[in-house]
Amino acid sequence: MATMYDAVDWWQIPRDAAYIAAYSNGEFAADFAALAKTYPKAWVFHIDVLGTDPDAGIKDIETGDITVGSVRSVVMERADKHPGFLIRLYCNLSTWPGVKAEVAGLSNEVQRNIRYWIANPFTPAHIAPGSSATQYNWGRTYDTSEILTRFIQP
Repeated sequence: MATMYDAVDWWQIPRDAAYIAAYSNGEFAADFAALAKTYPKAWVFHIDVLGTDPDAGIKDIETGDITVGSVRSVVMERADKHPGFLIRLYCNLSTWPGVKAEVAGLSNEVQRNIRYWIANPFTPAHIAPGSSATQYNWGRTYDTSEILTRFIQP
């Protein structure tokens, strides 16, 4: 397991972070050039909150972001543009069953590349059963998640 950080203000993340998730679009879109200079050794995941960035490896399914009802099309757009790439779906524990239902009818090939990042903000660090990553701490300046190797690589 490893720790991943995400924040609206990405520069608040600890400088020694090895894994960072930052917004690729929306109100809090990150400056990825500046982020790369600040965290040159970090693995940076891009979070799509609008459903308009098929290059982003994480799809944010929350109120005000991608809806549960549009998950299937967003997943397929990424799968079509980047066959074989991972598709990470971030959602709350309570909406996870609906998200899984939306992608249940997709091909086995696409489903093999889906990973779930679940918001379950209850310390201590943990992995929600069946997920590949769990955001367990909503902090004042950044959030913290535990991630499994399968969240990073197929």
